[in-house]
Amino acid sequence: MKLLKVASLSGSLTLIKMGCGFLIGKIISVHLGPTGIALIGQIQSIVTMLTGIINSPTSAGIIKYTAKYNNKEYEYYSKWWTASLRIVFLIYIIILPITLIFSEQISLYFLDDQKYKNLIILICSILPITSLGTLITSILNAKEQYRDYAKVTVISTLLSTTLIIGMIYYFSTQGALIGISIQYAIIGLIGVLITYQKTWFKFRVLTQKIEKEHVLNILKYVAMAIVSSTLFPFAIALVRKTIIEKEGWEAAGIWQSVWRISEVYIKVITISLGTYYLPKLSKLEKYSELKSEINKVSKIVMPIILSGTLIIYLARDLVIILLFSEKFLPARDYFLIQLSGDIIKVYSWLYAYPMLSKGAARWFISTEITYSLLFVILSKILINYWGLHGINTAYLINYSLYFITVRIILKKYAK
Repeated sequence: MKLLKVASLSGSLTLIKMGCGFLIGKIISVHLGPTGIALIGQIQSIVTMLTGIINSPTSAGIIKYTAKYNNKEYEYYSKWWTASLRIVFLIYIIILPITLIFSEQISLYFLDDQKYKNLIILICSILPITSLGTLITSILNAKEQYRDYAKVTVISTLLSTTLIIGMIYYFSTQGALIGISIQYAIIGLIGVLITYQKTWFKFRVLTQKIEKEHVLNILKYVAMAIVSSTLFPFAIALVRKTIIEKEGWEAAGIWQSVWRISEVYIKVITISLGTYYLPKLSKLEKYSELKSEINKVSKIVMPIILSGTLIIYLARDLVIILLFSEKFLPARDYFLIQLSGDIIKVYSWLYAYPMLSKGAARWFISTEITYSLLFVILSKILINYWGLHGINTAYLINYSLYFITVRIILKKYAK
């Protein structure tokens, strides 16, 4: 089955990324402790939000129209690439001055210190390279050129990991922060080096004539991509800030270690969904076909996620010591509820992806806004009663309600 082949490739790529990510996490945890992990987590949230905004025209929309018209000449579907790049330029000239002007405020709000303002500016300055990398990987994904997709992923991951470790060794905390900030731009550079000789990699793609429909088609996905890639990371940053205010940086680092473990291992699933599931859904027209595809994928995905969560829970002490250090052992008490939330989260995505693939902007955006906001509100309330357990309980409740909602919406939208 093609999904299994893609899942195998995606799983291999993700294992490499997981291994590199956990190696970096291990080094940071040993050298900087829970406080350093919490600080890195806040920086990663900022990076994710800004890259989510700049990448919004080059992700789901590109996959949709490239996959849909892949049987035609590239000159036909590359018009959507042109439209996306022009939208990227417009977005960048808006967010660049905003970031420059408010870099101190952003640094103070999320990191409790103005001294990181230059780091915020650095992150913003390299966003165009990041977006180019996303465009290239989206094209490779949609055109099912998985070998080149794997090359870009593996080389950029290994290179960025080496860079980050070197930066930590020579510059400690500041080096770690800089390395984390520029790792996504490396994907863009590697993507260009690997694909510049492709027949479809032409400069004229930037300057060719396009129609209004191409811009409107991509814009429909921009709003959804911005919402999906920025709202929840923003919510996580706010929740982490709440933990810092209520429990301190140390507790935030303990919670971050649990979140980091669950976040990375479910990427095995999410990368597979993005690589196979989203392009596949883009080609389906009937609700019966969508339902059949959801059922087929869930029979493969859910046993994997259930097995993964069970293994992690049973081996959580070993996992914590291997990936972090003994300072993080208090995190063992927070896995059960977090992993339960992960299971429901992945299952809900199987029903949310069809909305994304079909451009159901109103439904998709409204659910993302509602449940990102609800997670922050529930966290602020429940942390007062159960401490860090309250955060994980908020996560479980939030995604349980989200799952019910997206199932109902998918049926209504299909009708």
